[in-house]
Amino acid sequence: MKNIPSKLISRLTIVATLASAPMVTTLQATYAASPQREASAQNPLITTIPDDNPPTNQIIVKYKAGVSVVPSGLSQVNTVQTAAGAAMNYGRAMSGDAHVMRLGASVSASDASTLAARIAALPEVEYAHPDFIAKPTYIPNDTLFSQQWHYFTPTVGTYGINLPSAWDVTKGDSSIVIAVLDTGILPHPDLAGRTVPGYDFITDVTTAQDGNGRDSDPTDPGDYGCGSNSSWHGTHVAGTIGALSNNGSGVAGVNHVSKILPVRVLGRCGGYTSDIVDAIRWSAGLPVSGIPNNANPAKVINMSLGGGYACSSAPSYQSAIDAATAAGATVVVAAGNSNSDASGFSPASCNRVITVASTGRTGSRAYYSNYGATVEISAPGGDMSIDSGVLSTLNAGTTTAGTHNYVSYQGTSMATPHVAGVVSLMLSLKPSMNYTQVVAVLQSTATAFPGGSTCTTSICGPGIVNAFGALQQAGKMAFGVSNGTGNLGTKDNIVRVSTASPVGVNTGIAGVQFNVAYPDNLGVKMSNIRTTARTSGYTVISNTVQSGGVFTTSVLLYSASAAAIAAGSGPVLEFLLDVSASPTATAGTTVPLSISNLLLADTTGTPIQTEITTTNPVFNITALRRGDINSDVNVNVQDLTILRNMILSSPQPNPSYASDWWTRGDLNSDSTWNILDMIIEVRLVMGLPVASMAKQADGNSERITSQLNTNKVSLATVNAMPGTSGSMKVHLSNETNIAGLQLNLAYDATRGLKLTNVRRVGRSGEAGTTAWAVSDENSAQAKVTALWYGVNGEALSAGDGDMLLIDYEVAANATGPISVDISQAILAGERADALPIQVESGKVIVGGNAANALPSAER
Repeated sequence: MKNIPSKLISRLTIVATLASAPMVTTLQATYAASPQREASAQNPLITTIPDDNPPTNQIIVKYKAGVSVVPSGLSQVNTVQTAAGAAMNYGRAMSGDAHVMRLGASVSASDASTLAARIAALPEVEYAHPDFIAKPTYIPNDTLFSQQWHYFTPTVGTYGINLPSAWDVTKGDSSIVIAVLDTGILPHPDLAGRTVPGYDFITDVTTAQDGNGRDSDPTDPGDYGCGSNSSWHGTHVAGTIGALSNNGSGVAGVNHVSKILPVRVLGRCGGYTSDIVDAIRWSAGLPVSGIPNNANPAKVINMSLGGGYACSSAPSYQSAIDAATAAGATVVVAAGNSNSDASGFSPASCNRVITVASTGRTGSRAYYSNYGATVEISAPGGDMSIDSGVLSTLNAGTTTAGTHNYVSYQGTSMATPHVAGVVSLMLSLKPSMNYTQVVAVLQSTATAFPGGSTCTTSICGPGIVNAFGALQQAGKMAFGVSNGTGNLGTKDNIVRVSTASPVGVNTGIAGVQFNVAYPDNLGVKMSNIRTTARTSGYTVISNTVQSGGVFTTSVLLYSASAAAIAAGSGPVLEFLLDVSASPTATAGTTVPLSISNLLLADTTGTPIQTEITTTNPVFNITALRRGDINSDVNVNVQDLTILRNMILSSPQPNPSYASDWWTRGDLNSDSTWNILDMIIEVRLVMGLPVASMAKQADGNSERITSQLNTNKVSLATVNAMPGTSGSMKVHLSNETNIAGLQLNLAYDATRGLKLTNVRRVGRSGEAGTTAWAVSDENSAQAKVTALWYGVNGEALSAGDGDMLLIDYEVAANATGPISVDISQAILAGERADALPIQVESGKVIVGGNAANALPSAER
């Protein structure tokens, strides 16, 4: 068997740093500082701060000297919450004559700043600002931490992975295991207690250099040979992932709590792919013949190794990675150190791995690092031509083990465990994340490469891994309420409540609870709350109370079966607001809608980290009315044309999931678009009275009951041979004057029939107009919609006779007979009321060659 070595992905240029090195004072200000946003234009005293600050539910308010208000009084509390657009209560008096106002729920620091700015605009207020929550920034006391620049907060000249702030979020979780597929590891004071039992997968005794083949001891005996000393490579990689931290000595690891699974696959001169493939599956908890099952399956697999061949040349590699990923592991691999395109290396070019390129301290690509489109992300791997490399745990022995020490290496091998460590922190926060979700979060939160960097997004991924950004994003569900526009005197104006998860991340919401508050004196009233297509099967409960000049609606959305809303974004609820046409509602008024007391729960009842993206949208009241379909503040022939096209060719929306088009086009609120709406639109355009428009500008509703008499519509029988054409007639017998007819015809267009025109005839004369549309003409479900209406809303008098002609063509190779069925018929009265109708003869048979006729059962 040919031994193709898997090379260590590191540069073995060693700078020794002894454990007895003097303690270096850490500069905490380096990590605690964070940039400020620009001051708010509304209140120059308020700076909108980044949302890496903790949420707060309090605002500090200071009143101007000499102002005679009682801050705790009901009237002043109402004034403050109306100005802010959010429900509030008085908290307490402070020293310095300031006061604390409390929100119903915590909001992000930036949203609290926005609310404070609104309060500060009140004439009686001197200043207002969020009651910020201070927190310590965690800096481990490891004596060599100051030399681990690769962990620092990114600043000009030092592009670390932003770990100090990330450690304030989580330092890891004991249930998460990170496998290190490498040379094995050595006992080291900074790795004591950090591992779970691993395995030595090296089969070849010469390669193993420990006197035997596979066994349960993953200790590194040294990989010396082939002209190199022992690298103790796996020990270095393991130290970056999880060195014992905050223990007053040595270095810190990325993850302080989770466990490391040492898996030995590399020995003298490298390692066989067959051993690595078995190790990948075993690490993920999958069975491997002849090996005891892994009692501690890894959620993250680090592979700082590789060979100079494309993954397509080693299908067994991809197969093992696919299996591990399917088992729930995320595989992180090194891009390689050949200054070449990573597409020619494995496992860097495999699918469903996170391939990591290396950057130096300045944020440029390390001179040795592979690159290319297969790279998912970059991380500090050191570039000893300009920096000190990556410092981690090692051993001073040149062949066999000697004294433990700390050494700086450079390589994509050193970059990879930074990413694997960050992934383990993400999974500590959100264990349900899969490979796709992890990649999405890493890439969306990466630190951008600095200007002039030799790394670009085309060759090094979207940026340098940002631990804090990734943790902030992982598992976070954004929640917001969309802006809306209401028309005076209308109902069912839609405001949508949306949730959005990080790209690719399934946050698994099973329940939502919140309050929405808005003033009660602006002519707006919430009339209904309903679920959307995204929450089909969910239950919604709401209750509205009126108090202190505010409507407050409590909303509860939940799944009775604890089903989860999938990843993605979009509306989960809709508010239907009525806008009064009474003097209390003025066109142009904006109604603030404020969200408070928000809580999201997952399928286990655990709270979900939430980011409120829009706490105070506004609902604009305008002078529009139904009939202005295109929102140009006019009802004209453009709206009429839009509505006609909607009726003829648009699919009818599900009434349980309304949209603006649905609301605007359904003028009589019968949950459909049809000829009745068309007659209303014609009369609105012509300036004629519309008695039957259910939702008018005056807010009144009126429905007209149709006269109880019989109308009949039928199609005349046609017998046409292949290769011929002609017309079929629509016959109408009506006992009530009509102003419009809508007719749907269905037929099998694959049989050789084509309907080509719909036109007026006989009694309809010039009093009306027609329109027609054909959909799915080449399928068995072709449809023609015929629409006739009086252009001035005038009525066709009662009587009997032909009304429409429908032209047809029959192909020369047609097979018949072919049926044309009336699938829907609607008559509208001159007041746009629905008229009774019967389909007397709902089918036309177009005759064909009798020898080729198909049985009716096959139509």
